[in-house]
Amino acid sequence: MDDTEFSKILSNSLPINVIKQIYDTTIMGQKYVIVVNKILWYKIRVFLREDHLDKRQKLTEYHWSEHATEEGVENHIMWIKERLKRTPLLYFDKMKSININYYFTYVKIDNECKLNPEKYFNAGDHLAITRKGGLYTHDCIYLGNKKVVHIFDENISSSKFRAKAKEDSWENFVGIDNNGNVPYWGTVYVVIHRLRIRKPDEIVKEAKELSSDDYAKGQYHFVLKNCQHFAAKCCTGNEFSIGEIGAFQFLNIMDPDPKVLSPLYSN
Repeated sequence: MDDTEFSKILSNSLPINVIKQIYDTTIMGQKYVIVVNKILWYKIRVFLREDHLDKRQKLTEYHWSEHATEEGVENHIMWIKERLKRTPLLYFDKMKSININYYFTYVKIDNECKLNPEKYFNAGDHLAITRKGGLYTHDCIYLGNKKVVHIFDENISSSKFRAKAKEDSWENFVGIDNNGNVPYWGTVYVVIHRLRIRKPDEIVKEAKELSSDDYAKGQYHFVLKNCQHFAAKCCTGNEFSIGEIGAFQFLNIMDPDPKVLSPLYSN
């Protein structure tokens, strides 16, 4: 997505009476825009240029605040810019006490992606496919060229004790059989980490290194150490899963237009 297309999507998300737009980048090189408008008082909004924005054509407010004076506006803009130039890992300190929607959103991808993943995904993407009728998801890191790293046991008699992070084919991940038959079950999502913590090449590197180190071998646990822990570690450097945070918040993540509080207030 180029800047022109991003500006077009932004224009559809703007409030009335906009008096200022400030474009900048985070420490990870992720573009964002600070928008200020005024009706009775000033309101500041922050919109992130999230990955795969072209698949949604809609921006979500990542942060907002209200101010009575121009001085208050300018001070808060400086505060936001300084905050987003820090390491994003700081924002994970209070992750479980803030609505998790701020950190992730799941974007449903057309079923055709099972046959042509290169058309839909980029190396370093965090992907998830539903299993057991949507009871849970199985997650991976997409390496590109129809390759993934995920936690599984490659033996015929699958064992959770032997399961570990390992490079695998895209076909195995989504369940395409040797005859090329595409399963009707399983919805594929790209998991958007709203505020970029690592760059795509760093995510791919981490996934390959964890695969080489047999991550999770002999330690796999459906709740405490699973495929989401692995994918999160690759993308953020932190091990966690949505299941640890709670099913209710997981359902909120699937909401295409979540209403949430600002994580910029985390220490």
